[in-house]
Parts: sequence; C-alpha cells; structure tokens
Amino acid sequence: MSVRNILMIGNEFLRKKAENIDVVKDPVEQYIQDLSDTLHHIQKEKKIGRAIAGPQIGYLKRIIYMEAEEQKITMINPQIIKKSLETFEVWDSCFSADVAFFGKTLRYKAITVVYINENQEEIHEDFTDDLSELFQHEIDHLEGILFTDHIINNQIIMPSSEIKDLDDSNWESNVEKGSKPVFVMFYSPTCAFCKQMEPYFYEYSNDFKDKVIFARVNAMISYPSFLKSGIIV
Repeated sequence: MSVRNILMIGNEFLRKKAENIDVVKDPVEQYIQDLSDTLHHIQKEKKIGRAIAGPQIGYLKRIIYMEAEEQKITMINPQIIKKSLETFEVWDSCFSADVAFFGKTLRYKAITVVYINENQEEIHEDFTDDLSELFQHEIDHLEGILFTDHIINNQIIMPSSEIKDLDDSNWESNVEKGSKPVFVMFYSPTCAFCKQMEPYFYEYSNDFKDKVIFARVNAMISYPSFLKSGIIV
C-alpha cells in the first residue's frame, strides 16, 4: 500500500501539463496502485470523492483513477473528443483544496472521452451529467487547470464546523435524546447526488445552527442508524 500526499492549490506542479504515458516503459501498475490507495485513504478521511489524477499525487503523467459505487475506471492518456452544446451549473470541490470549500462551476452536460484502460485497450466512452462533470474536472488536472478556474461569479460555500458526524454509537444521544431538533443527511462518500446536496447542507447549517443541530451519517457504515431513521431503500 502506498498512500501519497495530495498536492495543494498553490503548488506550481499542479499548473504543469502532464505528459503522455508510455504503457511499455512507464510503471503504469504502480501509478494505478498509488492512485487507488490514495483515493481510498482520502475517501475515508474526507468522506467524499470519486476520482483522482496523477498530478495530484506528484506524477506528471496523463492518468486518472475513479472508483465509486462499485464502478472502477482507469484512464490512461485521456482526451475529450466531443462536448455537448448544452452546459449545466454544478457545485464542485477538490482534494487539492482539502475539500475546504465548494464553488459553483459551469460544465458540459455530456462529453466523449477516448482513453486507454488498464488492459491497454483503447476505449471510446460517453459520459453525461455527474460523470461528465467528474471527468472534465480530472482531465483538467492533466492540463494544469483547476476547478477554481471555472467558478462562476465567485460563488463559494464554506463548510460549517458545527456539523456533527454521527454513527451507531452516538445516534441515540444526539438524535433521539438530544436537546434540539436534528437535521440529518445520510450520504455515501462516492454518491454524486450527495456531493451536490452537501454545499446546500453547509449553507443551511450556517444559517440555522442556533436552532437546529445539523449532522450527517455515512449510510454505508452506520446502517442500523440508517434503518432507525425509518428510511426505506
């Protein structure tokens, strides 16, 4: 296992264009393993995130690793070859910003990407909506472009320090026997919809923190609390 440090915004390395990978000469398996290990570590620590790009862990190579909801994609030397005319606004953040804030960005609704997978097969794949946004973000990293370059009219939301992380051990004391009403967000770290809801959750927690306790539960880990809530899936 090799968890590498994430380079943060301000590091000039993130502004460099990544080089194409030579699948014969470059240690591709090491790149993939390090990206996978680092992504798993950050997902566990930050409770968010679906993908990571080579430059973020110090590899100036055109490689992306994505893992979410039992889906894994490795992109080697990806290129966006088609973009839709339609665009959409989406809240975005980044491991290289320590997921310290979300910015509203403008992205293409659909894209087509050509890339080489881990088996050295050339793939042409269409992505829409959240996956379109995700891979635009990651491919930007390979071009030295950051999500902050896409923020519309400086629209930024900062997370609230008042949000509590609940699990099965503290659910009863905080929710069932707490002194205030509790607004709970159930989420999965790799859920695209959760990512889009989270900035609004932060905003409301800042506005109403004196009246309501805002908390979140990782439904993938604290399943008994998930069931106690009465939610049916």
